[in-house]
Amino acid sequence: MGGAITVALLAVGLAACSPPPPAPPECTEPVCPLAEVARVRGIRVGAAIESYHVTPGSPYGDAVRRHFTSVTTENALKLSVLRPTPTTWNWGPADSIVDFADANDLTMRGHTLAWVNESSNQNGLPQWMRDLTDPATFRATMLSTVSEVLGRYRGRVDNWDVVNEPFEYPFGLLAPSVFDRMGPDYIAELFIAAHAADPDAKLWLNEIFAELFPAKADALVALVASLRSRGVPIHGVGLQTHLTLTPAPPNPGSISGLVTRLRNLGVDVAITELDVPVGPLRNEQAQVDIYRQVAAECVAAGCSEITVWGVGDGDTWLDTPGARAGNPLLPLFFSLPSTPLLLDADLRPKAAYAAVVEALRNTPSPP
Repeated sequence: MGGAITVALLAVGLAACSPPPPAPPECTEPVCPLAEVARVRGIRVGAAIESYHVTPGSPYGDAVRRHFTSVTTENALKLSVLRPTPTTWNWGPADSIVDFADANDLTMRGHTLAWVNESSNQNGLPQWMRDLTDPATFRATMLSTVSEVLGRYRGRVDNWDVVNEPFEYPFGLLAPSVFDRMGPDYIAELFIAAHAADPDAKLWLNEIFAELFPAKADALVALVASLRSRGVPIHGVGLQTHLTLTPAPPNPGSISGLVTRLRNLGVDVAITELDVPVGPLRNEQAQVDIYRQVAAECVAAGCSEITVWGVGDGDTWLDTPGARAGNPLLPLFFSLPSTPLLLDADLRPKAAYAAVVEALRNTPSPP
C-alpha cells in the first residue's frame, strides 16, 4: 500500500491546484442521461438507499427515479435492522424500498443476508443471534431466517447479496466469524437455502478491496470456482469498490482483469458499492478520472451493474462518525465532507456523473 500512496502523493499532488471540472447541466427530465444510456447499453446503474429516501415528496426519491435504474437496500435488510429480537421483524423499511422499486420499474438488490466480516458486532448480526453459541441452534436460526426473508420478497427482489465480505480485509484468507458455528461449508449452505426460498432470484457473493489486493482477488476467484464446480447456486460476484484506502486510483486493468476472470467462471459481475471521496491528495478532477476509469473498465469487461453507495453527497455513510472512527485512513486522506458520489448535496449531477455517462456511452463491450 505504501507504494500506491507514494504514487498518489506525486500524481494527485501535481494536479491539486487545477480548477475543478465543470458539472453537466442540471437535468429536469423524467429520465436523465445516466439512466438513459444505461438502459441503451443494457447495464444497471444503481444507488444504495434508505427508507426515508422514498417517503412521499422526498427529493431523494425523485433523484433516484430520474438518474438510476436499480436500487440497493443500504441498511434495511441487514439482520441487525430487520430482526432485532427473536420475535420482532422490522419489515417496514425494507417493504417501503421494495414497493418503491416495484412502482418505478427499478431493479432491486437485497443487501445483505450474512455480513461475515462484521458478524461479531451490531453491523453484521443482532446481539441475540451472536449469543446463540450452540452450533445447531445458530445454524437452524440462520437458515430459517434466510428462508423467511427470501420467502417474503420472492419474485420482487431480483438480486440478493447472500454472503458479504467473507474474506479478511487485506488478505486472501476467509475471515474467522460467528458463521463458523455453521461449519466449514456455511457459504454453500447459505446459497442453497436462499435458492430454495426463491429459485428465480440471482444470488451474489459481495466482497471489498479485491481490486486492490492481488492475493484477495486470487482467493475470491478460487472460492467462486470451487462453489461453481460443486453446483452451488451462485450467480454473481459483487466488487464493492469503496475507494477509501488510498487516494491513488486503482491500478489500470485491475478491475477489468478481475471482472474477466470471474465472468469466465460463468457468473455475472457488478460494481456494487462504489464511492470515491475527495481530499488533499485526491481533488475533484482525480475523482472524475477515477469514476471514468472504473466505469470504462467495468463496461469493457462485461459487468452488469454499477451501483454507487448513496444518492447524493449530503447523505453519505463516509461522513458519519462511525465510518471515520472505523477507518483511520478516511480522516487521514479524505475531507469532511468527503463528497464521494455522482450527485452533489443538492442532488445535482457532478462532473463525475458526466464522466460515467461518457464511459458508458463510448466504451466498447467485450467481444
